[in-house]
Amino acid sequence: MDPLRDAIALLFKRKGRDELSEREFVLSASMDLRWFPPRDAQRLLQIGLETKLLELHEGTIRPSFDVSAVEVVTA
Repeated sequence: MDPLRDAIALLFKRKGRDELSEREFVLSASMDLRWFPPRDAQRLLQIGLETKLLELHEGTIRPSFDVSAVEVVTA
């Protein structure tokens, strides 16, 4: 189980989209889900890009894996 991959998958599943702007990604993790302050949500984005779980393509962020294949259980 990869918590980083699961967190990214949950974020995209909740938005119901295959791609997000950088701002949407950060605001969703920070404000919508209330996981982190914006600075830490930005770091989540950077770590996702560094670990190749996220891809930056023409100004949008996309997961590099099949989000629908990830089963995320929320408490």
